[in-house]
Amino acid sequence: MSTAVESQLTDGKEHTVEDVSRVSKDLMDALTSQAADVARAPGLLITNEDVRRIRRYVNTGLSLPTKLEEVTHLVGGVDNGIPGLEPEAICDLYVGIQAHARSWSALETTMQKVGSDLHVFSGNLISIATNVVEFIKSLDSYQTLKVGDLTPAQIEQLPPVAIMDQDSKKLPGLLALVDDLKVYIKEHSASTT
Repeated sequence: MSTAVESQLTDGKEHTVEDVSRVSKDLMDALTSQAADVARAPGLLITNEDVRRIRRYVNTGLSLPTKLEEVTHLVGGVDNGIPGLEPEAICDLYVGIQAHARSWSALETTMQKVGSDLHVFSGNLISIATNVVEFIKSLDSYQTLKVGDLTPAQIEQLPPVAIMDQDSKKLPGLLALVDDLKVYIKEHSASTT
């Protein structure tokens, strides 16, 4: 089945779902370094080299002349008659590049904030998860019922085991830790999107 994507969300041409799917796959292949012609580290990340390239682009873009007289002087004061390469067209292009270059600062600040939030989140997630694991290891059921030497197939064949009475009393504490973890993940999910 082929469904056209709304044209205002694209380049103005109609694209099938298959086209969009192919582009999405190509993007993911590039991000994961699966594509044959990709020579960057895999991941949904911006590398230090990417940031340096963006900053070079920004610096170059901000240094472009945006007054018609300056652009006319830059091209030698001559209108070469080639459509799209007239001083006016080049001036418009440079104005657009400068506007685009100016947008980087806000994006960079947002990325730094998200990166910082993710760093704090990962540390706290490790801490909370460690507390959950330690709590589980402290349960008498965990101490008594070792399965470390069993294969996955043997574990699947084991009958269900009831939680010991003394451990049942500790379950609210474990559930409270899990609830804290859920809240923490939800809060940080909102701050990084």
